[in-house]
Amino acid sequence: MHTYNRSDRIEHQVQKEVCELLLRKVKDPRINCITVTGVKVTHDLRQARIYYTLPRRDKERSDEVEEGLKSATSFVRAELGKRLRLRRVPEICFIKDEFYEQALRVSESIARLEREGEKGSDDER
Repeated sequence: MHTYNRSDRIEHQVQKEVCELLLRKVKDPRINCITVTGVKVTHDLRQARIYYTLPRRDKERSDEVEEGLKSATSFVRAELGKRLRLRRVPEICFIKDEFYEQALRVSESIARLEREGEKGSDDER
């Protein structure tokens, strides 16, 4: 049985609250398209890295989204301070999550190789 430590519970709560804040409270149109994919909080609870991803159609707006998140960081942290019962609110940092893009590229490569393999086996017949 896995026991969750305090930082795991806080990560889950921070992710839930940040999603809610970005969806309902932050009015910046530059960041209306992001998805929060995860949160990693240090064990001393001083820093929180918030990972996000963009839809494929918005990849060219990556710099614009990053600027919007930078401008919203202090507001999000202040709101977290009001919503979470913590002695110290962690410093937050938004980080673009590259994992999903890499996984999608690998998946597309596998599908392409499978198609090429099927064409090759059809040519042998």
